Amino acid sequence: MGRKGWKGLAVGLGAVLFACQAPVSGTTPMADESVASLAKLKTAPAAKRHVAIGFSTLPSGAALRQLLAGLPVVITRLLPNAQVVVVTLDQPGDETVLAKLAKLPNVDYADWDGVGSILAGMPTTSAAGLVTGDPRAPEQWALSKIQAPAAWTLTQGSPETVIAIVDTGIDLDHPDLRAKLVGGTNIPAPQQTPKDDFGHGTHVAGIAAAVVGNGVGVAGVAPAARLMPVKVNVPGSGGLEESAVADGILWAAGHGADVINLSLGFSDGDSEFRTLGRAVHYALSRKCIVIAAMGNGFQTFGANHAQYPAAWSRKSSLSQIITVGATMPKDTRWPGADTGNWITLSAPGYSILSTAPTYTVPMTGMRDAALGADMRLNYGQLTGTSMAAPYVSGLAALLLHRESTHEPAVIKRKLEMSADRVGGADLGVGRINALATLKLR
Repeated sequence: MGRKGWKGLAVGLGAVLFACQAPVSGTTPMADESVASLAKLKTAPAAKRHVAIGFSTLPSGAALRQLLAGLPVVITRLLPNAQVVVVTLDQPGDETVLAKLAKLPNVDYADWDGVGSILAGMPTTSAAGLVTGDPRAPEQWALSKIQAPAAWTLTQGSPETVIAIVDTGIDLDHPDLRAKLVGGTNIPAPQQTPKDDFGHGTHVAGIAAAVVGNGVGVAGVAPAARLMPVKVNVPGSGGLEESAVADGILWAAGHGADVINLSLGFSDGDSEFRTLGRAVHYALSRKCIVIAAMGNGFQTFGANHAQYPAAWSRKSSLSQIITVGATMPKDTRWPGADTGNWITLSAPGYSILSTAPTYTVPMTGMRDAALGADMRLNYGQLTGTSMAAPYVSGLAALLLHRESTHEPAVIKRKLEMSADRVGGADLGVGRINALATLKLR
């Protein structure tokens, strides 16, 4: 059994038993010409439909119903470990109701449910790398750059270590992933499996922990670690609701995740994202290692564009978050990666080959000259901080196997100490080095 008692599940020939066992419906294929650009795929949820109410102490069910009686709202989500209740308004955008909710007894805040997106990267062309017995590993330049093959002589991790991919789900039948999966969840549709219906989560998962040496596809950083699919996206899109992501983080932390990968973000806007902050704080209190991508907004917003939860790494109560930027093959910053003094370190994020769904999803066949798009069935290349974060999540999983402590602050410090000092401050302390990290004693 794992550190927090997760239940491992046998996976084979597409038969995966999850906590939510109802089958997911098939994804409708999309024609290539309908996928003109990634921006069109990042469908956001409708804003100002939901309100997250943060309590000092969560009322009992009866007390909560009495408290909300007479208000034009319906309870749609409970987050007990964050002391949060999410309600849907009869009239979206009703500021009067929002104000009334904020003034209820024992309420710390009432915020519009924040709107965000997975930090989907740009599909790119490939680069050269190493050989591991996985046919496409020579295209994985990043593994050699961070000295992963040398690190694997010390450890390939452990199946007792679980990496939660809080994202768009995972392809449950992918040959490079299916033997790695433990029970997951589908937050927006709890009766369905966390099958990836967009493509992003499967790509992220393979970077962190695809099987090594199986004669198929690619290699992940922590090949012996397990993967927990936590699906949080608006179905069929890259859009996110803050409360759903918070719920996913809380679920992962409560169901045995050792590492939580967050290749997603929420930008400055109407919401302060306090519900998301509470969820991350809870995960850290459970000794989960929380890895967050910096964001891909530099070319649109310029320097110091804050994406959350990444930007909270400078906040004392959330300083144990590990925030990750993206590097190019020559250890320069990928030009799209966000910058800011909250960055912890960086990892490869350009032209990253990884697993892709074996069935058609919105990202499949994405072809766009401006983005250099080329996402295909089974495997595909993407660029972005979304791809950099799971390199760090995989390395954290390797380190946890060799460490006697699981304290997030200790793991963060060791990753910082062992990073190669390359680039400037926009890369944080530098770019990760897996071998150097594992040699630290």
